[in-house]
Amino acid sequence: MRATTLAAALAATLFSNGALANDARIVPPWLNAWPQYRPNVDVSFGINFIDSQFGGLGSTSDSAGVFRIATDVYDNYWDTGLRYAGEFAGFRLAAAAGYTQGLGTASEDLGGGITGKTSMGASFDFTIRAGPRAGIFRPYVIAGVAITHVNIKASPFESGSGWVPGLVVGFGGEAGWANGTIQNVDQAATRLYLEYRHYENESQRISGGGGSRQVDTDFDLILGGARTRF
Repeated sequence: MRATTLAAALAATLFSNGALANDARIVPPWLNAWPQYRPNVDVSFGINFIDSQFGGLGSTSDSAGVFRIATDVYDNYWDTGLRYAGEFAGFRLAAAAGYTQGLGTASEDLGGGITGKTSMGASFDFTIRAGPRAGIFRPYVIAGVAITHVNIKASPFESGSGWVPGLVVGFGGEAGWANGTIQNVDQAATRLYLEYRHYENESQRISGGGGSRQVDTDFDLILGGARTRF
């Protein structure tokens, strides 16, 4: 009887004080940490500027409208650890995977009866975004890798087509608002952003007529969109 009474009193104390939900001695650290990984969904539209250098023959350049969608997991967990260590306090990191469609086609007369044409398909990228953790307006920098489908033609040379790896660098800024909170958890936070990205692709080669040419295709994106956190 005495043991039953003590157990009931202990349970009442724990539940009335919220200890089961809030006391770090009862809730494992990993359970408190995991919600800190929060997904974002980015949707943006913009313009792409293509620049292909057909080694020694000339270049093709043009622009096209693009659509981009990405998802990332931002860093409250990493940020907490860095601040605890006293380094990079107040900075936010986010790892993002994105898909861009509508990169466009550039076609120009290279002279000598040769027409150069560059057609770009989809591009997939993985980037890290870093910038201030707080503030209404937050600038950030971008760095990462990408793979883009590029088709190049310059008759009488053979055409080249394939997935071309490359590097991504850029910068941007975001500003926005939160829609509210429930039990100290954001329902959603939406931020508008504007950013610039430069994609530096590896070279491709086309051959024909007893020779070959190296083709370097880079492109630049200017994007504007919304980033929603869940």
